[in-house]
Amino acid sequence: ETVRLAKTLKSIPENEVTLENAKEVLSTLRDDHTEVKKITDSLESKLTKSEKIYSELVKLNNKKLRLEQRIANLQSVEVEGAKKTDAEQKVIDDNSNITDLESSEEATTTEQNILDNDQHDVDKETEDVEGVEQYTIIRKKLENKKRKLQIQETMYANAILHEVHHKKEQQKVTINGHIVIDFESRIQELFEFKQEFGHCQVGMKTHRSLYFWLMKVRNYYRLKTPALTPERIAKLDALGVVWDVADGNKQKTFDSYVEQCRDFKEKHGHLRIPLLTGSNEDGTEPTNDDIRFRIWAQSMRQQYEKRLTIGSQAKLDQHRIAILDSIGFEWNVDATSNMEG
Repeated sequence: ETVRLAKTLKSIPENEVTLENAKEVLSTLRDDHTEVKKITDSLESKLTKSEKIYSELVKLNNKKLRLEQRIANLQSVEVEGAKKTDAEQKVIDDNSNITDLESSEEATTTEQNILDNDQHDVDKETEDVEGVEQYTIIRKKLENKKRKLQIQETMYANAILHEVHHKKEQQKVTINGHIVIDFESRIQELFEFKQEFGHCQVGMKTHRSLYFWLMKVRNYYRLKTPALTPERIAKLDALGVVWDVADGNKQKTFDSYVEQCRDFKEKHGHLRIPLLTGSNEDGTEPTNDDIRFRIWAQSMRQQYEKRLTIGSQAKLDQHRIAILDSIGFEWNVDATSNMEG
């Protein structure tokens, strides 16, 4: 049913979704939910009856145990009576012996009748117990069926919620395949991210929504989508967004960055690599490679501060710190520092 409803939703073009469509799907969902509720109520009623039957089973089982104990006591009395009869035969005369034997025989007959009646009761109650055991099996089957229905109901509800959420996200994120609607809110979110971390390299694990929005924006930039106007591009440029994602994803090794540090020092006479904001010493805007180099330098400074705080647990080990110290790497660079010596 979930697949059918999902296909129904997908078969309706986004621009043709109407209130009537939504009401029709909602009505179907309510009918299905009512049917599941009826089945659940029926199962709960059957479970209540099964619990009563199980209680009767416990009582019958206890009675059976008491009867078995009574039979064992009677058999013990019979054995003791036989022993007593043998002892009396040695000390009394023949007449008394015969009288005692007759009396013992009558008592034995009476006890045997009691045993027969008790055994009959036990057999009858055993049949009742077997019937209750069948009810117990049915009860377990009903419980399993109820659990399966509850699981199916949960999966069904989750699938519907996921489908509705997916439709809402599609309508919220794009319009006819163009840029997201709430562009200014995203710009503000990206600005706050940069204020906190000092760059616009958004991570997927920590800022998933902003990460995927920025991916879409880069894609619009590459495809030159009209919705990404020059004004919006200028705002993103001002924040330091790196457009060349393909080149930006090519990871450099630590040694290659150390070589870039040496080139930087040879050119500028120091290693006060600036923060992300600001232009180069010659007044030109930083290239994508310059921005990646600045991000790496800032990352090294942050890891160095962490090592001072938490010690050897930091990612930046002492060997790399020694290498950077040997080439004159500047660990403390404030926002007012520039490229001049």
